[in-house]
Amino acid sequence: MKANRARRGRHPSFFGSRAWSGVWAVAAVVVALLFVASASASPLAGAARSFTDKPPYAGVENSNEFGLLSGSGGPICGVTEKFPVSPYFNLTTGHANLSVKATAVSCGPGTSFASPEEDAGFGSANFTTTSGTHDIKVTWDFDFTVRLLATPGGPSQSALAYAEITTQLYLIDVTNGSFFSQDNSPYSLYEITSGTYDHTFHRVIQTLYLNATLAKGDEYSLSTYVYLNAYASVSPGASSASAWANMGSGGRSAFLPSLSGL
Repeated sequence: MKANRARRGRHPSFFGSRAWSGVWAVAAVVVALLFVASASASPLAGAARSFTDKPPYAGVENSNEFGLLSGSGGPICGVTEKFPVSPYFNLTTGHANLSVKATAVSCGPGTSFASPEEDAGFGSANFTTTSGTHDIKVTWDFDFTVRLLATPGGPSQSALAYAEITTQLYLIDVTNGSFFSQDNSPYSLYEITSGTYDHTFHRVIQTLYLNATLAKGDEYSLSTYVYLNAYASVSPGASSASAWANMGSGGRSAFLPSLSGL
């Protein structure tokens, strides 16, 4: 049984809640914005036909954590979720930290699962642009560690552990409250139903594309986020599972080195 992955398509929040972090990772984010930026109190303001923005960023840091312990067929038990480090995006350095851990052990007559999730990202300061259709591209580049364990209790029992990294891109029309998001959210999924999995990844790329028709005179803000989810579930019996995904500890982090556009 898998949790509802409602984070895809989630409307962006701009002022953050809480944060976490705690497993290895590095994310280099290169954002190519194919529009003209020129507006209020933003490093993007006043650009001619192109611009480049690097840390320190002017804008709003946003990070959130979401916990979910659930199941079916009986009382929820034997499941835990942890957020080893608070998620956070540092506007000064352009680095973000994230980490989540889920565990599940069979207990009671039902199936139970744990599905903690975190996100961290950045919303730019407001800018204006020219009227017409504009293309936006955001590329995340990650180094991270995933550790999974799944032990079914017997032939008729099951265990599942997975970790998932998802990225999202939004362009918000601050003037009228509408927003645009990419058509599809790229994701990296690592999953097992038996055994162990322990691996550190380097240069995992996720690229986002957004096409939008924008209006001259309206103010806009760009937001991009990385979401990290760990999931562990077990059936009744004597099964166990755990999942840990880390892009925060060991001196590593997600990184947004620049915003650029034409």
